[in-house]
Amino acid sequence: MTFANNGSSVYVPKQGKVRFYIIPGKDEELLSATLDGVDIMSDIVDGVYTATADKRNAKLVVKFSGTGSSGLAGDVNGDGTVNIVDVTMTISHILGQNPEGFNVTAADVNGDKAVNIVDVTSIIDIILNTK
Repeated sequence: MTFANNGSSVYVPKQGKVRFYIIPGKDEELLSATLDGVDIMSDIVDGVYTATADKRNAKLVVKFSGTGSSGLAGDVNGDGTVNIVDVTMTISHILGQNPEGFNVTAADVNGDKAVNIVDVTSIIDIILNTK
């Protein structure tokens, strides 16, 4: 899984199918989404897009209205990828360590308004592409 801030682009990390969770921030809505320049808006269902890339590093670009934090679930540090750094930052947040740059909205993967161990396991599932 990867995450894109408003107006930025990310790359499909491998050839084949990759699932993206597209989550607008507060007071935002998705304006556009493209994969290698092709509009994919009609392929996004309930905030989820499954990319079928013909090549490695296909370019996904999402744009949102508003100014809030937005992107795809799990990338709590906003670096464009969901990886072990996001897991450790989420655990640090749960332990009350307040990691710098932590995005609570991206961490609340299941959308229950709480960041907890369920979200940590969901982020791990995203990394392992099992969710």
